[in-house]
Amino acid sequence: MTKEAKMFRVVEAWHGSGMSKERYAVKSGLSRSTFQYWTKRYGQSRAESLAPESAPLAPAFVQMPVVSTETLQETLTKIVITLPSGIRIEVS
Repeated sequence: MTKEAKMFRVVEAWHGSGMSKERYAVKSGLSRSTFQYWTKRYGQSRAESLAPESAPLAPAFVQMPVVSTETLQETLTKIVITLPSGIRIEVS
């Protein structure tokens, strides 16, 4: 098994652990920076494998329209942000 495959298994295990990166890195015997490097590589690898070869890359940021606070409060129930690594951030 390659080092990349081993580290990707560690990252996948972290995703299911519910622990912070820092805590899981310590638990796994890795430095924070090493674990950060492999989580980034894992995310890039997943994004590349999910995107079709000929599809253009999506923009890193998407401009959102500005709406009044009143309109926003009436229509918005929650915001969901999905990162390339599969992590979802929900704000309600």
